[in-house]
Amino acid sequence: YHDSPAIAPLKFYGQEINHVTYAMSRMNAFLHDMEANIALGDTMSKPAFLTPEGSLRRFDKVTANPMWNQDFDKSVYENDAYSRFTYGYPPSSSADWGWIQHMAASLTDKGKMAVVLDTGAVSRGSGNQGANRERDIRKAFVEKDWVEAVVLLPENLFYNTTSQSSGIIPTSVVFKGMFY
Repeated sequence: YHDSPAIAPLKFYGQEINHVTYAMSRMNAFLHDMEANIALGDTMSKPAFLTPEGSLRRFDKVTANPMWNQDFDKSVYENDAYSRFTYGYPPSSSADWGWIQHMAASLTDKGKMAVVLDTGAVSRGSGNQGANRERDIRKAFVEKDWVEAVVLLPENLFYNTTSQSSGIIPTSVVFKGMFY
């Protein structure tokens, strides 16, 4: 919270597919007197925050804790109308790098993002000599110097899981109109 008139008030946007989590996030925003626009729906197949022209709305900061290793049918990526999956489609068994690409596509030119994922998101496919979609997408992010840090979080941090998780914090992701 700040009371300086020189600083614009924060605006919080979010989208959640789970009805209970959606309701809890709206209640949390209300209890903390936050200006929040939280939509109920599937972010991957129908993003709620679009420009009047129909492209993804872009934000200065994007954070997420998507469901880990979520299954998505390839058609979700193939039928994407927002050019979010520039670096390829993740395997159907894990949408982790699909979520990261969605988040990157939702950033302003000087935006930053942070995401909490299963540890496998930063290593799956690393030893493969052949093609590996997750590895190739991850490699593109590293080669563009968009990854600022990978933080291994302690076990038992999240309710109902003993899995370790990795926080990936890309550095200022600057697309300069190349893709968006």
